[in-house]
Formats: sequence, C-alpha cells, structure tokens
Amino acid sequence: MPHPKGFLIDTGSLARVLEHDDRKPVVVGKPSYWMQQALLRAMQGHVDKSVIIGDSLTSDIGIGNSLDIDTVLVCSGVTSIHQIRHAVQLPTAIFPSVREIYQLIKG
Repeated sequence: MPHPKGFLIDTGSLARVLEHDDRKPVVVGKPSYWMQQALLRAMQGHVDKSVIIGDSLTSDIGIGNSLDIDTVLVCSGVTSIHQIRHAVQLPTAIFPSVREIYQLIKG
C-alpha cells in the first residue's frame, strides 16, 4: 500500500507469505471477486442507489470503482489527503472524516 515514506505491508503481502508450490491462498476480502459478488447480492443489483464509504484507496475505493459504485473517501484513517494526488483509484467524493458526512446529511 502506498505511503508517504514508501510502502506499507498490506493483506496481499501477508497472503503471499502463505503461498506454497501446491497451495495458493484465496483472497475473499476487499476488493476480491468474492467480496464484489457478495456486495452485488446484498444490494440486489441496485448499484445506482449505493455508495461505498471508506478510508482505504486500495480496498474501499478500489472495490467501489470496480463495481461502478460511487465512493466516498474519508481521510481520517489509513489514507491522507496528500496521498490522493498519487492514487490510481480515485473516489467520487472526499471528506476529512465521517463527521462531515454526517453534518451534510443532517443539514
């Protein structure tokens, strides 16, 4: 995972540690195919009425982009506002934290 001082170990790196010649790990977390299918089933195909809110460009925003779902990045977790300019996965909207989303909804 990209970080201002280089890269951080993420779940993909940890899964590689478990690989053997005769066995490969099956990743079922975000943004895996299985998680995408589970989300689509839960939303009953209504991706146009859905939004994914998260703090990770690679997993939360990544799965939303792969499913054509609007995404909201909150910069109060693993991703900072400064990392966005180097990002491959871009969100639909960006908020400093969940608090600002709540205040917008509440009015």
